[in-house]
Amino acid sequence: MMRINRRDFLKTSAFGAAAFTGRAARAATPKKPLNIMLITADDLHRDSLGCYGGKAADISPNIDAFARRSMRFTNAHVNAAICVPCRKILGTGRYGHNSGAMGFMYAREGTPAVMEIFHDAGYRTGVLGKVNHSTPKASTKWDFSYDQDELGNGRSPKLYYERCKDFFASCKQENKPFYFMVNSHDPHRPLYNPEEGPTRGAEAPSRLYGPDEIEIPGFLPDLPMVRKEMSWYYNSVKRLDDTFGAVMKALDDSGYRDNTFVLFLGDNGIAMPFAKCNAYLASTRTPWLVSWPGKVKPGTTNEQFVSGIDFMPTVLEAV
Repeated sequence: MMRINRRDFLKTSAFGAAAFTGRAARAATPKKPLNIMLITADDLHRDSLGCYGGKAADISPNIDAFARRSMRFTNAHVNAAICVPCRKILGTGRYGHNSGAMGFMYAREGTPAVMEIFHDAGYRTGVLGKVNHSTPKASTKWDFSYDQDELGNGRSPKLYYERCKDFFASCKQENKPFYFMVNSHDPHRPLYNPEEGPTRGAEAPSRLYGPDEIEIPGFLPDLPMVRKEMSWYYNSVKRLDDTFGAVMKALDDSGYRDNTFVLFLGDNGIAMPFAKCNAYLASTRTPWLVSWPGKVKPGTTNEQFVSGIDFMPTVLEAV
């Protein structure tokens, strides 16, 4: 197989080509260093979101508002339809069979890691939630880290807001740009069952859905018990949107929005038959929204194919 370097790869990458023109990006001299913020959802069916055609009322107003300020990719995919291998590809820019992270395992030592490259370049690195899953190698260290149990079971918008505020304040105190990965544990199981209520410090979603208010994906049978469980899933999607809104509010409050490249995507499809841990369309297809003030035209839709392995070379080129 022909090998190409990172810059040449970016020129042939649909994500890189669509997000910005290399010549214009290099010609521009930003007044402030560019920050990178990657926000992920866990086990999210792309078509649940309003901006991707979801019909449930008021399901994702915060993500939809972000989509209106972003480039929305309609043919974006993850390269492995399960959390750890997917996130290791994002973090290394290599397929699992090249990095060694072929399952629930670390990549081999010596494999490049995007957060390490940013750290070595003077950036402050941070991660919220899914810490082990999002850490490429056993030796990889983050400057700032809070995991699931410190974030209301990864399901507390208020705690995500507070920890984001803390991270941004620490970046200002140290006068450093940042690479920040924020991972919601929603809508991963356990789904929000209103009969049980919040558990382990989690918060209730801002809105609950009944079985008659939601859609059943075409790959599932429309049966009463399926509808009931899917209504719990939509409750969790709503709380994901609550968390997304809290994270973006913290970014706005920090004053960093104008010089931050923000990306939102999922790690794989919903934890239902035909939609995770396989190669079906519902398993690999992900929402992919990109905001880069002054570079990416807001409210645009892009139909080119992009995938998780495009992430690392693109953000490295962007800065």
